[in-house]
Amino acid sequence: MTTLKPLFGWLSIRWSRWLLFFICGLLPVIAGALENPPSPPPLVGHSLSERKTLIVGATTDSFPYGYTGDDGVWTGFGGDLLNAVARVMNLNIHRVTMPGRELHRRFREGEFDFLQALSQTPERETYADFSVPYLTLQGAIFIQKEHSPIKRLEDLNGRKFAIVGEKSIAEQFLRDYRLKVERIMVSSTSEGLQLVDSGECAAIFASQLTALSVIDRRNIRNIVMLDQPLENEDIRHCFAVHKGDAQLLARLNEGLAILHGSGEFDRIYNKWFGHLNSPLITRQRVINYAAVTLAIALLITLISLLHQRKLRKHIAGQAAELEGQKALLQTLYDNIPMAMCVLRTSGTSYRVLSINRQAETYFGLTASAALGRPLAELSPGSEWISHLAELLQHGRSSPNYVREERRLITANKRLIFTLVPMPADATGHARLCVLAEDIT
Repeated sequence: MTTLKPLFGWLSIRWSRWLLFFICGLLPVIAGALENPPSPPPLVGHSLSERKTLIVGATTDSFPYGYTGDDGVWTGFGGDLLNAVARVMNLNIHRVTMPGRELHRRFREGEFDFLQALSQTPERETYADFSVPYLTLQGAIFIQKEHSPIKRLEDLNGRKFAIVGEKSIAEQFLRDYRLKVERIMVSSTSEGLQLVDSGECAAIFASQLTALSVIDRRNIRNIVMLDQPLENEDIRHCFAVHKGDAQLLARLNEGLAILHGSGEFDRIYNKWFGHLNSPLITRQRVINYAAVTLAIALLITLISLLHQRKLRKHIAGQAAELEGQKALLQTLYDNIPMAMCVLRTSGTSYRVLSINRQAETYFGLTASAALGRPLAELSPGSEWISHLAELLQHGRSSPNYVREERRLITANKRLIFTLVPMPADATGHARLCVLAEDIT
């Protein structure tokens, strides 16, 4: 019996050590769970008044959109923008922050009311609905400035390539160009650029604006863009809600429209990006992208609303909700930062179905005064009507949208006109939406 005591003592000490190691290993997991416990499932389909506080997921590692700084304080462009949207729309939000990879996984599993930032892709549209993009940025490939083996896109084949987030535009780019790379998943553009700078990855796909911001902050000197930005590989930064959460999505879109109309979006943008000076990217380009996308998204929303009203007009209980949606869309229509009107063909001429506040200045009429009148009778002799009439002739012969720059000499303005074909009305008359951006 006495010979067994040392053995039991040795086993007790050894098991105690293993138990201690096991507990120490669990501590980070327990701490992480306590720091970011699962949030209650969002009440998709319920009115916002029932939901009271909206839980927003935000990244801690996505500079400059949402990140925790060296001082431990969370901040970012996306944070300032969402705070402004919440203020003008009277939304009560509570932000939960964590690394991007974990955040996106938990959102797919059904957590949070919405995400503060998620780039829009067809794959992600299977589980999320996206707001109008608040930033639409051209994607590009970034490589080492010195000693990089990458001289053209084909050289990426077989190389390590940093990809930010699953189902991202970067993966779409690789498919579009049929590139076979060794994919290195990273949580942020900052992490990916550091891997390229150190030589651990050959390249990364990122937007110019994001890459320039990270390079400026980290003082990285060995990173350069490969050739020019990529065509048709835009990165669209949006708010993302769960599928079917139409009311919340409408509020977020309306808030963005108000910020564009009031100029507050410009002030937030300049705070975060105004110091960057690159010939490849300008503030006006970013804002113009956002404005055009906002207008087209508004157009699609208006068409959807009309269809919804037709389907549900027999349900009396939906009347108040539909009127509320109509009011939200009208606010968005009136506050979008460009002139916008909808025309209907009438024989060989056009009649005005609607104009927004920005367009009233060019027509010289209020929206109610222009409603239903032939375009040829409005503001005779005005440059605006002359240019519009010429463009409408192009629009008749083109099944796609027409986009041209014109100059108003008397007003000393430069405008970009965009004509967007719309579905015919119930009587078979063709309709057309006209957008005009002031780029003076």
